[in-house]
Amino acid sequence: MNSCCFNALLFDLDGTLVDSLPGIAYSFCFAMDQVMPGKAKPNIDSLIGPPIREIFRLALNDAPTSSELDALEAAFRISYDNEGWCRTIPYPGVIDGIAHLVQSGATCYVVTNKPQVPVKLILDQLGISRLFCEVVTRESRVPPFDSKLEATLDLSYRLKASPEKTLFIGDSLDDAEAARACGFRFASAEYGFGRVSSKLPNHIDFHLPDFAALLAFSLSG
Repeated sequence: MNSCCFNALLFDLDGTLVDSLPGIAYSFCFAMDQVMPGKAKPNIDSLIGPPIREIFRLALNDAPTSSELDALEAAFRISYDNEGWCRTIPYPGVIDGIAHLVQSGATCYVVTNKPQVPVKLILDQLGISRLFCEVVTRESRVPPFDSKLEATLDLSYRLKASPEKTLFIGDSLDDAEAARACGFRFASAEYGFGRVSSKLPNHIDFHLPDFAALLAFSLSG
């Protein structure tokens, strides 16, 4: 079997390993109906990635109040943690691809803005939880991490990772910025939501049109 040219692979979740839009959109609409009945529901396709409170803030550009955001976030959590997460779909090739990378000697991690409860449910449902050495969310520490950047820096410090042998795979701005802060190589998931290659083109080492492309360049004979 070919070996992986990276010792550690850090994966974002939404927009990189899974298409979470169906479930997030479902629970977003549920929350809107509960808190702002009758209000037009904006399209959130391009907003997936940040925490849900930030998604509501960006989507409702008429500046919702803090109390409205609290209510929207609470209603979303009720829906998403119970049924929205079930609508998550793995991108083609992810399940077999992660297993192949682990078998090739790579140590895999997840670093995500998503809360711990739905992350565990999603990874367990896909049957790939056991393939990740660690899953890092903002809640992985007390007090919680303020950002994905802070969480990634903490993981890097604990791993004592070799930057040139560590690859961060993600689709969003905060993924690229976290990789850059740690000195990691960065692969842009072009199939995801964030379109980071158009925002930070100089931060990207590899462009992935699909998940299979990751295996093509990371496995050497």
